[in-house]
Amino acid sequence: MASPAAGALLLLLAFAVAGVLSDGSDHRYKSGEPVPLYANKVGPFHNPSETYRYFDLPFCSPEEVKEKKEALGEVLNGDRLVDAPYKLDFRTDYDSKAVCSKRLTKEDVVKFRNSVAKDYYFQMYYDDLPLWGFIGKVDKGNKLPPADWKYYLYKHIIFDILYNNDRVIEINVHTDQSALVDLTEDTERDVEFLYTVKWKETATPFEKRMEKYSSSSNMPHHLEVHWFSIINSCVTVLLLTGFLATILMRVLKNDFVKYAHDEEAVDDQEESGWKYIHGDVFRFPKNKSLFSAALGTGTQLFALTTFIFLLALVGVFYPYNRGALFTALVVIYALTSGIAGYIATAFYCQLEGTNWVRNLLLTGCLFCGPLFLTFCFLNTVAIAYSATAALPFGTICVIVLIWTLVTFPLLVLGGIAGKNSKSEFQAPCRTTKYPREIPPLPWYRTTIPQMAMAGFLPFSAIYIELYYIFASVWGHRIYTIYSILFIVFIILLIVTAFITVALTYFQLAAEDHEWWWRSFLIGGSTGFFVYGYCLYYYYARSDMSGFMQTSFFFGYMACICYAFFLMLGMIGFRAALFFVRHIYKSIKCEHASRCNPPRAPQSPSSSPKSHAMGAGKTAAGMPRIGMGTAVQGPKPDPIRRAVLRAIELGYRHFDTAAHYETEGPIGEAAAEAMRSGAVASREELFITSKLWCSDAHRDRVLPALRQTLRNLQMEYVDLYLVHWPVTMKAGRFKAPFTAEDFEPFDMRGVWEAMEECHRLGLAKAIGVANFSCKKLETLLSFATIPPAVNQVEVNPVWQQRKLREFCRGKGIQLCAYSPLGAKGTHWGSDAVMDTGVLQEIAAARGKTVAQVCLRWVYEQGDCLITKSFNEARMRENLDVDGWELTEEEHRRIAEIPQRKINLGKRYVSEHGPYKSLEELWDGEI
Repeated sequence: MASPAAGALLLLLAFAVAGVLSDGSDHRYKSGEPVPLYANKVGPFHNPSETYRYFDLPFCSPEEVKEKKEALGEVLNGDRLVDAPYKLDFRTDYDSKAVCSKRLTKEDVVKFRNSVAKDYYFQMYYDDLPLWGFIGKVDKGNKLPPADWKYYLYKHIIFDILYNNDRVIEINVHTDQSALVDLTEDTERDVEFLYTVKWKETATPFEKRMEKYSSSSNMPHHLEVHWFSIINSCVTVLLLTGFLATILMRVLKNDFVKYAHDEEAVDDQEESGWKYIHGDVFRFPKNKSLFSAALGTGTQLFALTTFIFLLALVGVFYPYNRGALFTALVVIYALTSGIAGYIATAFYCQLEGTNWVRNLLLTGCLFCGPLFLTFCFLNTVAIAYSATAALPFGTICVIVLIWTLVTFPLLVLGGIAGKNSKSEFQAPCRTTKYPREIPPLPWYRTTIPQMAMAGFLPFSAIYIELYYIFASVWGHRIYTIYSILFIVFIILLIVTAFITVALTYFQLAAEDHEWWWRSFLIGGSTGFFVYGYCLYYYYARSDMSGFMQTSFFFGYMACICYAFFLMLGMIGFRAALFFVRHIYKSIKCEHASRCNPPRAPQSPSSSPKSHAMGAGKTAAGMPRIGMGTAVQGPKPDPIRRAVLRAIELGYRHFDTAAHYETEGPIGEAAAEAMRSGAVASREELFITSKLWCSDAHRDRVLPALRQTLRNLQMEYVDLYLVHWPVTMKAGRFKAPFTAEDFEPFDMRGVWEAMEECHRLGLAKAIGVANFSCKKLETLLSFATIPPAVNQVEVNPVWQQRKLREFCRGKGIQLCAYSPLGAKGTHWGSDAVMDTGVLQEIAAARGKTVAQVCLRWVYEQGDCLITKSFNEARMRENLDVDGWELTEEEHRRIAEIPQRKINLGKRYVSEHGPYKSLEELWDGEI
């Protein structure tokens, strides 16, 4: 399919460019036969964009100025050809022939003087050969002040023409330095404009007549600079290749060594670095419609650049081939729009996007939109200056028709083909349901510093060649060494791909899985460096000046650099995608799904009761939803009745603590439930209790648990937790607490006693509550039985991302208390229930705010403890299954400002072990 499309494209280009090359003449003439001479434009030599019509200056002009019909590319190039006032018949000499005699008014003198002061030049075409010269000169004397300078207009032009048989080979123009008109004073002048024509024969064949214009860029010293540029670029490529190869060898070696061990050893080994995030690395990027559009547009621009290079290499763009480049750009861009539509829509559908029509429109406008706005502004400036750069209304209509009748239909056809391709994104690893939290990164690993590092190397590989390109586009230097330019372009692509792959590897090694946009931005960052070079070139290497020229230079260079950004961004992303797929496919992913399966919730069950009784359990058998019993003041009977009713509704997990004084009512309710048959046996219930701070002494842990079991009338608890990482004097049970009540927390001694409780069978599992990452790490450093659970405050306002990731990595189950913000307690808050985002989601889903909060906690993979003695709310709190929050809703919840509600201020004292909240929570607050 690609070959016919490429053939059709080249065929259309041949016809399009042929219109530019042909002048309706075979360039053969008889002696005395008129040869067409066209005057093109005049303008300041140092401002290539600021050009005006030839007869805007008061030269000798015919009564009726005949304009040559021009092709689209010539108009875009600012050419406005008219019949020149000079008659240069083939092989006919003239000596000081008068063009006209003219009286210059004061206004004409001022106009000519201002033009001479700005180094105005004229450009003409004789038999399609360009010629140019200055209209006058400034005599500055011996560095006289500007007020004493003399201004002169050339009134005698001499044409030296070479011919070979019946063909024109070369034309040169110079001026008679003795025939000058003094323009210094604002006085009228009578001027007779003259010209001389001299014909000479030459042996140079017609086929080589254009070599004169390209010879300047092929001079030995220029070629040496070009080759130095290529050698410099090649060295950069070799260094990067070696650097990347070293990285890959190191990665492959380490991974193959790891997987050479037996399966059990692999299971026991903890993952780190890029291997740790295999469940997130292929998570689709944010703003996937914009990302797909940028990818499609970048691919189109890459195709456009490739075709332009092909035409240049076959010799289409010889020097002064009027408008051929602009014609080719317009035609190729129009014909390649189908590529943008196909790539963007196909990739968008692979990313599970649904609104492909909007994506297609975005693709069509992503580059054309900024370009059109820039053109509107600059064209307005050109109209205000009456410059030839201002496009006529008819030309604008032609461009709009091309976009409407060719570009847009092909874009739509490509989009439809992309939508119907039905291809799926090839990800070698399964993606987990919820994203892993990215650890804090140093500043130099953030996007902008990475872009700065990435853009510098590709720019350093091309910056020498950039000068020649700029001097050609924004000056009068001729550039024809397209082969060298093509080599530099290939090197640019290679360096961009390599540096993007290298920085993507470092990003993944830092456990930052959001590499999609980063790789695109890193790849495209060279565009910013090129634009920075624009500033340097304008101020240090050129003499451009004036508002119009400055606007054109920075305006159109911004569009070119933006195109560079999109094209190289696409290259960077494609290289990074290939690399990421390769390392996870070849090294990691046979083991990935086994060692770190997705943390999605259990499949939904048909009823709250069946869910609570089994479907929603952790791997350790703890029901995911539990009922909390922390109350203000002892209320034994209401608690007993509420727990009994909860058992009937389907609750099986009950959370209590010695500090709550609710162990007795729970035990009574459990016994009554077993007697009534609501539960068949004790094994159906999961009871959690906690060690209070005053019992957090090595010798008091076991007695405290025995007392808990007596209160519960049970032989064991399913889970026993250290309530706080705090120790108080024995007997201190109720607040307020004073500084004298606190003692240093003996974590090792307390935990060894907890392990003894487990060994005795009094607690089937042991864990902690309100522990930070740092405290857990300390505990794990000496624990022989690691904690099974860490019960902490978790809700949408305090999401505990860092702690959750830490616990997952260590195999510790997170259990959430206060998922609704503990409204109504002495330390609780309305912050959760009054959050606008949660209220909006609840209204849209037909749920309560509480259900949205509980569902969010449930989808994080946490257990959750709800507390309500109201039967309707108890039923409602169980209704977290059978529906899911969308990705967009998760994103909105993730953006809720975070603040901890239960600060634990009562455990902080100036004279106690924790002198500040920062110390209590180890800065995790």
